[in-house]
Amino acid sequence: MLMTRRGFQRAAAAAAGAIGAIGVAACGAGTGAAPRGERKAVTVEYWSRWGGANKTDPVDTARMPLFDQQHAPTKVVRTPWVGDHTAFLQKMTVSFAGGTGPDVFTVGTPGIPLFGKQGSLLSVEKYPAVKKELADYFAPVQELGKYKGVLYGLNYFIDMGVTQYRKDMLEQAGLPSDRKSLPKTWDQFREVTRKLAKWEGGTMTRIGFSMPADDKMFLTAVNQLGKGLFNKENTKANLDGPEAERSLQLLVDLVHRDRVDVRGDTRPKPPSGLHILGSNVAASGHGSPEGLATFATAGLDPKNLIVTDFTPEWTGKTTATGYLGGTWAMANKATKNPDEAVDVLLFLTTPEHNLAIGEATYTVVSRKSQDKSSVAQNPVMRPYYEALEKAWSLPQITEIDDIRNNVRTQMNEAIDQKKSVKEALANMVQYANTKLAASG
Repeated sequence: MLMTRRGFQRAAAAAAGAIGAIGVAACGAGTGAAPRGERKAVTVEYWSRWGGANKTDPVDTARMPLFDQQHAPTKVVRTPWVGDHTAFLQKMTVSFAGGTGPDVFTVGTPGIPLFGKQGSLLSVEKYPAVKKELADYFAPVQELGKYKGVLYGLNYFIDMGVTQYRKDMLEQAGLPSDRKSLPKTWDQFREVTRKLAKWEGGTMTRIGFSMPADDKMFLTAVNQLGKGLFNKENTKANLDGPEAERSLQLLVDLVHRDRVDVRGDTRPKPPSGLHILGSNVAASGHGSPEGLATFATAGLDPKNLIVTDFTPEWTGKTTATGYLGGTWAMANKATKNPDEAVDVLLFLTTPEHNLAIGEATYTVVSRKSQDKSSVAQNPVMRPYYEALEKAWSLPQITEIDDIRNNVRTQMNEAIDQKKSVKEALANMVQYANTKLAASG
């Protein structure tokens, strides 16, 4: 059952009280902070990428006073961002250039190579308290916090994509609805989603599989065949081989041969503000769990309706379970108070803080020690959590956003049959290689 606002506030208050008691007794031992006598009476400036209506905002708001209590006389001033992430990255870039950047900040994955290349990030792996935490992260999560092999970020918020199915619609189609029986291969997936699709004459009345508009599932399929977006040196695009062609053709065939989805105005639409799987117009999809939180607006509980599993594979062998991204807590290399900044970074990424965020936002937690937590044990969330062990991520290069935007455009033009698969892939490669060459 999704946590209500009142329930979340009660839980946050209880957690804050319990952790506060522990923190006072242990003098901040949970973050590896210095004893009170060694701390400075300084203020750490923290810019959060999440503000406004985002559900991480009340988590930070409720818990940051606990940091002040545990780390007195150090204090934190938090400034939330209300707006899109691209604008936030631009604001951060300007602030770094002008010497007015915050001590600590949270940004999405693209911020790691962007600010790493600029030399704006504080390397944190030398701190003993940080080293103690690293083994608790799944390897792909830990690696994504690095730029050119140097650790700059710890995970604050996970973005993870796997497949999602409506249990009732599986059963209506005469198919099993337990996770063990879900499709493990792409061939099985095609067969199941064909049965889930409904047509009345020439009109689709239920989508068998809601085709993602983003590139994550396409690139996951490519990764499963042993190819990445770029070569090992990140100097050339790697989508000109049979692996990318086979993966993109899969998506085209799902729409035009298997007819599990349809493009255009005749596509069934869910009510505004409700995830497509919360309505009766789609039986399966692929993506992060965040949208499932919208079920509450219709009085629905994802645990009653949804079953999830890893992204299907070509052979059924688990190789690339899904795309991994998220938000990362980092410190400014130019901060005048690096030790205190690292204390804040560690506080923002404790299992307790991460769990509070997961419960509030309906997102997966990121540490091995959270295996028994309420989020990791949620049956909808469990596959997301287990998928972290073999998740894949995009290479940490500054050109990645522009290249991915082009990949998405070309992918959708192939699915819409505006271009052939080969032409779309050739355009992806040409654009990516031009961007990579220009970057030096």
